[in-house]
Amino acid sequence: MIRHVTVLVLSVFALAAWAQTPSPHLHPDTVIDGAKNPELIPDSTAYRVWLVMVSELPNAATQDRDRQRAHLASLGLTELDNLQLTTLLTDFKAQYVGLIARYNESAKAALAHGGQPDVNLLLQQRDDLVRMTRAAMALRISSESVSRIDARVQEHKKHIQLHTQVHTMTTGGAQ
Repeated sequence: MIRHVTVLVLSVFALAAWAQTPSPHLHPDTVIDGAKNPELIPDSTAYRVWLVMVSELPNAATQDRDRQRAHLASLGLTELDNLQLTTLLTDFKAQYVGLIARYNESAKAALAHGGQPDVNLLLQQRDDLVRMTRAAMALRISSESVSRIDARVQEHKKHIQLHTQVHTMTTGGAQ
């Protein structure tokens, strides 16, 4: 009997402590549907998605290179601009894959030592890479080709759904 009362009392204390502990609460997703509101999809997001979709590593399989060629052929770029863009896309993909790999390694190390990975640093580096790639495109290919790419990226926005979650810290008992 004493054992049951002790377990019950400890359970009540544990529940009370849990209720007072701040915990992250996820609010429902906010979804921006590019099919309905493409203007709400940031250009940086649309360019990142497009760059990841059309870029390939130098050692890409033949079918992946063929897929990339089909994407780029539909832009109607000059041969020189197409070659420059392909080079820029290969460089982007190598840097992007390297960025993700470095983050994954640092996240494993942080978690192994009881820490948290710095996802904000990853997001900043990712956005910087997209910004630098766009700047390089503006310098290395014709303005007409840049306009064609931008038109394609803007068109691509209607295929993007952007999900965001708001994380807040609240006290478990004060909802």
